Amino acid sequence: SPTTVNLFINNYKGVGTYKIYQGSALQTDSNSVVVTYAGRNYSSIAGSVEVIQDNGSSYIGRFEFTAKNLNDTLTVKNGSFNIDK
Repeated sequence: SPTTVNLFINNYKGVGTYKIYQGSALQTDSNSVVVTYAGRNYSSIAGSVEVIQDNGSSYIGRFEFTAKNLNDTLTVKNGSFNIDK
C-alpha cells in the first residue's frame, strides 16, 4: 500500500516553524496532518513543520509528528520535504 502524508498549514506566513495540532488535514482551522500508511488513515495529535526555504520555485523543510487512529499510534521523526511550487 502506498504511504501518503498530507500536511496542512493554516494561515501560512512563510519560513518558520508551525506547531501541529490534533485534527485532520481536511480541517481549515488548525495545522494538522493526515497519513495513510499500510492502508490505514491516521490523524495528527502533535508535532511540528518547519519551512526552511520558500523561494520562487519550491518549499523546503522538515517535519515530525505523532498521529493515531482507533487502534494504532504512528510517530514520524526527521521527515523532510522539497516541494515544487
